[in-house]
Amino acid sequence: MLLLTPYLLLLCGLAVFGLTLWEEGWNLPLWALPTFLITFALEAIGVATGMVFGDYHYGPVLGAHILGVPPIIGFNWVLVVLGFSRLVRGAFRIRYAPVGVLLATLLCVLFDYILEPLAIRLDYWTWAGGIFPLKTISPGF
Repeated sequence: MLLLTPYLLLLCGLAVFGLTLWEEGWNLPLWALPTFLITFALEAIGVATGMVFGDYHYGPVLGAHILGVPPIIGFNWVLVVLGFSRLVRGAFRIRYAPVGVLLATLLCVLFDYILEPLAIRLDYWTWAGGIFPLKTISPGF
């Protein structure tokens, strides 16, 4: 199953993206493409320098790497942000954008925090020293 991980993530993600595109229209790609590029760039910078998130590298489980990062990571960040944004607007019915952005951001961070131990165990990525740091930007960045 681990070998299928990147393909299942892509297939399920495309289904979610397609349904959202159907519901929300063609503005979605105008948001998704920059989100993909920004998150992928941050991951590539992080892997190359140890800045941004700390010292880590991706394992082979998530597929081929570009600049040390599997492209599925950028796509997954698009889906995570999209999912929490829709949750905040739909289920929580928050319409005031700054509050919605803050809540969606906090939910994304919480999701990532919960995901870390499992992702490490499945060799999605590995942190130097085996423990993920609780920081977002290294000193000097």
